Amino acid sequence: MRYVILLLMLLTFGCGGSSSESVSTVPLPPSNDGGMGTIVVQHTLERSLTAEVTLLRFAGFDAAGRLTFGPEDHARAPEIRLRAPLTTRTLTIEYFSDSKKLGSYRGEVELRPEQETLVADPGWTQGQGLHIVPQQFLIFPHTYGHLQILDRHDVEVTPQIFESYDQGIILYANGDVQASGPLVGGSILAFYQGEQTSAQYQVVEPSSIVALSLPPTTRATIGTSNTTLVPTLGPYNVLGGSWTTSDPSVATVDYRGVVTGVNYGTATVTVTVGVVQASTQVQVVETFPLSLQIEPENPSGNFDQDITFSVMGYYSDGTVKDVTNFCDFTSSDPSICEMNGFNIGNLGEYGSCSVTASYQGLTSSTTVNSNG
Repeated sequence: MRYVILLLMLLTFGCGGSSSESVSTVPLPPSNDGGMGTIVVQHTLERSLTAEVTLLRFAGFDAAGRLTFGPEDHARAPEIRLRAPLTTRTLTIEYFSDSKKLGSYRGEVELRPEQETLVADPGWTQGQGLHIVPQQFLIFPHTYGHLQILDRHDVEVTPQIFESYDQGIILYANGDVQASGPLVGGSILAFYQGEQTSAQYQVVEPSSIVALSLPPTTRATIGTSNTTLVPTLGPYNVLGGSWTTSDPSVATVDYRGVVTGVNYGTATVTVTVGVVQASTQVQVVETFPLSLQIEPENPSGNFDQDITFSVMGYYSDGTVKDVTNFCDFTSSDPSICEMNGFNIGNLGEYGSCSVTASYQGLTSSTTVNSNG
């Protein structure tokens, strides 16, 4: 019954007043100076809304960069209508496959009172871009957690603005988050080098957690703190538990679940919420890949043209390596782009498809457009 109640709570993520501590010196309140218009977003071309997209997240900002509406989520559809204040000057769209961010769009808009403004087939950029991990989470009153604000290469960055317009949560410039008490939910926004992303949260009581899970094994690098453990309850991430390690001489873990490798070896890291526990075996190694980046990005060409793909690996020690020769390449539609068994794709009939590179459990994809 408690699990059912928790799931019902998760469906009521909402927005309230204004509370934040962020990189910006003064949190910017939502901007709405009266008057509304309608933004009509249409995806009429197959390549403008690929098959893997299941959800779109919209937000609007005024000329000063203040939030005017959103973030609000919509299931994929050929046409989505958004009510927005006339002060809205910029529209952002994030494209998701379930909870995984696939890409983003940012464009200027000009609204008129009670009229429609059309945004047709927005040219969004594939790739996660700026994103928050976890993207949706639970947290307990008066506890801390840590959010990773990651760039397109999964490298953690310090956002220029990091704030929430909802009561019950405090944000810090290093990505830490603290639940101040009320059992509420809302949204978090982060901005970095012209990109924007968001996450959603719900403050719940620890007694509502009936089970937790962590991956069986986790890797960490000596001397770095780039591994953040986040336990899950079904499809939801959980912040705010207490953490312990079986061997601090191998790996340490702080109150946020951030692991630092000390010496080569293996240690067991455990999180506890009330009477519920979950553990993972942390293997401390020299380095390991955090993410992949396939190139070229969103290539296009004519019938029977060859495209050569390459892949760079971004590693936990900060190095970048060419891992093309170690990757497996697949095409979502060989009739549009057929892979030769390695890294060369041959274009076929008109259309769009995805080419994906895989290496050590990681993937990176790009959209390929054939002009036929």
